[in-house]
Amino acid sequence: MERIANTGKNKVWGRAIHAMAEELRAESIIELGSCVGISGAYLSSTASCRQFHTIEGSPRLAALASETLSEINKTAHVHTGLFDEVLDCLLPEIGDLDFVFIDGHHEKLATIHYWDRIKDNVSLGGMVVFDDISWSRDMRDGWEVIPPKNDRGDKWNFVP
Repeated sequence: MERIANTGKNKVWGRAIHAMAEELRAESIIELGSCVGISGAYLSSTASCRQFHTIEGSPRLAALASETLSEINKTAHVHTGLFDEVLDCLLPEIGDLDFVFIDGHHEKLATIHYWDRIKDNVSLGGMVVFDDISWSRDMRDGWEVIPPKNDRGDKWNFVP
């Protein structure tokens, strides 16, 4: 577990994503890939956060994330399951997303797929952060496919 926890966000990157969400005054935040809840703690502790949802496939890690987040934000929701299955239920329920942190399933096709799943729920002026985009050439190739503008011509706020 210590090895897994060490793969989480370090203080510098945790503060960076916290500052991004804080600057956006993000009220609705979702994270794909909870791990043990470190990045979720940084995101859900922003003053503007009204709803925070994180999804983790491993029940054991999700339990640790729940423990971590319960100390930070009593309204944080940790969902255990496959991203697609949870998103099927969650996206219609939560509406627009101000901040999305994608940090799981580190493959090109998955990166593109999850972008396609959430892009219509990202609020105008919202932000999507893709973590580990340089994890592999495959991930970098996925980043190259994601368009810089939506169908209306609005530019997306991307942070690789």
